Amino acid sequence: MEESAGAREGYLDLVANFALSGNALSKKEWDKRWRKIVLSVGKAVSGGALSGPDVESFLDWKDSVDLPLSPSDDPRSSDNIYRYSKEGKQVAIRVASIHLVKGETHTATLILDTFWYKRNMEELRPWLNGNNIGGDSATQHQKIRLKVHYVAMTRPTHLLCLAMKRSTHENGEGELDQNLIEELERHGWSVKVI
Repeated sequence: MEESAGAREGYLDLVANFALSGNALSKKEWDKRWRKIVLSVGKAVSGGALSGPDVESFLDWKDSVDLPLSPSDDPRSSDNIYRYSKEGKQVAIRVASIHLVKGETHTATLILDTFWYKRNMEELRPWLNGNNIGGDSATQHQKIRLKVHYVAMTRPTHLLCLAMKRSTHENGEGELDQNLIEELERHGWSVKVI
């Protein structure tokens, strides 16, 4: 049990350092610290010992990694992965429908508002701000939205972001309704207007 707790702590440290803070990794740091942590996480996940030449090869530092071509480099590509690079750091963002990611787990998930009879996030706002609980009084379309967005919102382990139109939170004069924003924040949401 202590070994699993140590692996969890190492995993959280790994995520904080690289996924959240975006720190760069060096061979020295990999060999000194992170290689052991990745191995302990692998052992905890697999529930057994990991050893052998394949494990060692996987954990060996690679000076360069051949990334697949981005869709802009290869017009025939349809992998739905957006690759972003800045100052030597790279991130690959997979774009998929909610139905495609059912059963998967991700570090972070961004849900983009879409339109199905009405704007989805606008229709879900009563549940997001805590005014509605459950789906007993929901319309048939709202029940479908609730089920689909439940799937989407339960994918991430660390960060969930909902991107919706500004008008979802505007008053009749076209200005942000601060009461709606404060209501969301009272229920734990962090609202950023961009």
